[in-house]
Amino acid sequence: MGLELLHLPWQSLLLLQDASASASRDAHLERLMESPGFSTFLILSLATWVAIVSIVGGFWYRYKKNELEASLKHALVERGMSAEEIKTIIEASKDGSAARRCVDAFTARRKTDKA
Repeated sequence: MGLELLHLPWQSLLLLQDASASASRDAHLERLMESPGFSTFLILSLATWVAIVSIVGGFWYRYKKNELEASLKHALVERGMSAEEIKTIIEASKDGSAARRCVDAFTARRKTDKA
């Protein structure tokens, strides 16, 4: 007794329907892409997404920058720095790595003052 596959008539019908639906979809997509309004829609959609991502990215950057600056101020207050020293360090941090050098110099000065 071998294994027999049953081939029902409705299975062939479904395969034909799937093939014709696929061909119909392909033809519809081709007509859509050939229309002049489609390229305009695509370009405007892309430009909108670029603008949205840019705006959200800008806000996220500012949020993270302010969060980092607040944590730096908190760390400086915990080290016992005055408001004027913190202001100097924050202004120096606008230039890049200068803030780290200021903090290291201040820490070294505090250690020598305590000794």
